[in-house]
Amino acid sequence: MPNIIEENQEQTVYMPIPQHANIEDLIGNEPSWLLRSGMGLIGMLLVGVISISWFVKYPDTFVVPVEVTSNYPPLPIVMATSGETEEIYVKQGDMVIKNQTLLRLRSKMDIKEVEMFENWLDQNQMLSKNLIPDFGNLIELQTGINTIKAIQQEYAVLLNNTETKQRIHFAGKENKQLSLMKMNLQEQLQSLKNEYQLLKSDLDRNVQLHEDRYVSTKTLEEVEMRVTQQERQIHQLKSAILNNENQSIQINKQILEWQIVENNQHQTLKNRWEQVINENTEAIKKWKINTIVTAPKGGIFNQSSNLNIGEFVSS
Repeated sequence: MPNIIEENQEQTVYMPIPQHANIEDLIGNEPSWLLRSGMGLIGMLLVGVISISWFVKYPDTFVVPVEVTSNYPPLPIVMATSGETEEIYVKQGDMVIKNQTLLRLRSKMDIKEVEMFENWLDQNQMLSKNLIPDFGNLIELQTGINTIKAIQQEYAVLLNNTETKQRIHFAGKENKQLSLMKMNLQEQLQSLKNEYQLLKSDLDRNVQLHEDRYVSTKTLEEVEMRVTQQERQIHQLKSAILNNENQSIQINKQILEWQIVENNQHQTLKNRWEQVINENTEAIKKWKINTIVTAPKGGIFNQSSNLNIGEFVSS
């Protein structure tokens, strides 16, 4: 029976697809064999890698050369000279501080005697009468020790030189006597000046009286003679005082020259003394550097090989 379709009414039409229609008309080209079999290939590849890793082992440990460093690397001990060990003061693993004595090499001089001489030098920096003890075993320092002894002998002679001191002493006494004499002359001069003033006044009065004819010419001449004699005495006293002052100046000059000579001798010995003390001190330091080995810094003492007393060590 036919269907009746009203006007303006939509109609849905269903068209059946044939079973043998070409699929390429709908999705394009067919996937290649790689896409169709990809999952199988990936699985086979994983199985192969796992199988190979079972037989081929990758090493867990690698042996490679390395160098270990530190912020405070070991510091070698450098010997100043070669020689045989006399004493060893530390042992393996001991903690040491900077400049601590580690060992001492064999020497012709005894360390205790060297230290005694060093202490004596420290206590006798200034020239003194403190005689140096006998350090006969310090063979390497005998030149400096003999120089010290020679200076001390010269110093003793200088201190016992009574001739210059006696000259200065007697010159001082003479100078003191001249001073007393000068004081006495000055007192006499002052007394003569006072008398001279009186005689001068008396002369002026007699001159006036002579003019008025109250005194004779002879009397006036006698007064004038006394004034002249007084002037002569005053002049002699002044000359004596001046001569006294010149003698005192000469004596003081001579005393000063003697003192300068003596002071120069003292200063020369002091300069030589300071020089020989410094030379001996430096000689001891050099001997210690060549004989005593000290730690260059603080740390743990470590020996690369066991060191024994009497063993020869090289620098």
